[in-house]
Amino acid sequence: MRILGLLGLAIALPVSAQNVPPVQPMPAPAQDYSAMSDADLLEAGLSITPDTPPCAERYPIMSEMAARTPESEDLKGEVIFAEIWCAEVRGDYSLVMERLRAFEAMGRTMSPAFGLYIAAMVNDGPEILARMRHALLEGDRLNWPEGAEESFRRLDADWYYFARRRALDLELRSEVRAIEAEAAVADHLHLFDDNLQEIFARSRIYVAVTAGELPDARAAVAGITNPVDLVEMLGMRKFEPVWPELQDRAGVGFGRILPEYRDTALARHAASPDDIDLLQQAAHALYYAGDYARLIALVDAATSYADLAQTLQEDEAWALNLKAYSLDALGRRGEADAVFDFLAEHSDRDAGWAVNFVINRASRLVGQERWEEGLEAARLAKSVADVQGSPYAKMLVARDHACALTTLGRLDEAAEYIAFLRDNSNDDPGLAAVGMLCAGREDEAATLVIGALRDEAERETIISRFQPEETQLFYTPSELPELLSLLETRPEVQAEFEKHARII
Repeated sequence: MRILGLLGLAIALPVSAQNVPPVQPMPAPAQDYSAMSDADLLEAGLSITPDTPPCAERYPIMSEMAARTPESEDLKGEVIFAEIWCAEVRGDYSLVMERLRAFEAMGRTMSPAFGLYIAAMVNDGPEILARMRHALLEGDRLNWPEGAEESFRRLDADWYYFARRRALDLELRSEVRAIEAEAAVADHLHLFDDNLQEIFARSRIYVAVTAGELPDARAAVAGITNPVDLVEMLGMRKFEPVWPELQDRAGVGFGRILPEYRDTALARHAASPDDIDLLQQAAHALYYAGDYARLIALVDAATSYADLAQTLQEDEAWALNLKAYSLDALGRRGEADAVFDFLAEHSDRDAGWAVNFVINRASRLVGQERWEEGLEAARLAKSVADVQGSPYAKMLVARDHACALTTLGRLDEAAEYIAFLRDNSNDDPGLAAVGMLCAGREDEAATLVIGALRDEAERETIISRFQPEETQLFYTPSELPELLSLLETRPEVQAEFEKHARII
């Protein structure tokens, strides 16, 4: 007996959460289900919906039903499924993984993306790789009548990014690239999200160049559609064997890929105008292309409704963030201020994504040398980042404090943030180096960037930070020091940089 047929349900998970809270205790059952008659218990089981509390109701109901019908394998599976759901809600990811394995041992399965996410949450490198291979190359053939193809089509990009980042943090970069390179030439590649296809193409190029398989590397260049990736690859000597193909893909002044990327994103948005993820993707593409007035009009049309302040969602907030940057580009600074003030006031702090916008607001003000305003905004950003922020978010806040306080001559206060950047420089050496440059500590900045250039795990990010501001496609212009200046003043930095990179 399958009570609801929910064995393949993908649970909605907070993949953007940066700080994992403590495991919550198991709540008491909502009722004494053991005292119910068989008929009443069956009615309770049949009344379960996806909104039924998983710990207080669903799990104890299913457990009691299974206890009364021990011969039912279906009920055993439903109990484990309910236990998985309950453990996830409580944040007990180790238990989720344990019970997921038991569930799979019964010949059942959940979404491949769910297993990948849980493997990432428990920081199990081999498990992440195994489930990544399953999600990208094998697929789920049990839950979808359509076959594995549907599981490839439904693989959520955000869930995948989260697990991928965890794998890279565990120094599994080459293993991840090898799996992705296989996915890049799989027959089902076209079924994946377009952004995932982009990642796989990049890994295919990297793996092929490393192996000296240049025809394969050149063929994979066609899969690069995002101009941000092209900027990074054109700056890295690792990709030098395919620079001609990458340059041709970009076009002179990026005049080929930017319009192509913009037009593709706009077409997807036009086909599904209510999809706010496609809205923010279109906004990004317009911003990259410098199509500022069109971006503002697009975002205004999509967000001009009366209860926006009460219903604001993350993708809408990103679109508004880009509207503000576009207003800056058009010299309409006061209007841009108003957009960021709106985001700071109305972003959902409980959801965890507000940290992005209070930090971007502070960084923009500091970068525009509006020191007092920026410092006030950075204080607000710190209050949110201390609770919701990743290590990177906290470093951004520290950099903004260090730069503003140093410039204002408040050196004693700045020292705390400079020390934080120094102590946490492994999380982002380039960001720490900018803070050191603000504080006049060029020696420390040079040491940090040389170390990052020599570290393969840090090299891609640090190279991008060296590139001229006009190649930084996302951010609004900033007057803060650039790492590029170190190439002019520090021969040792220039020598190390040129081993691995070039200025575009």
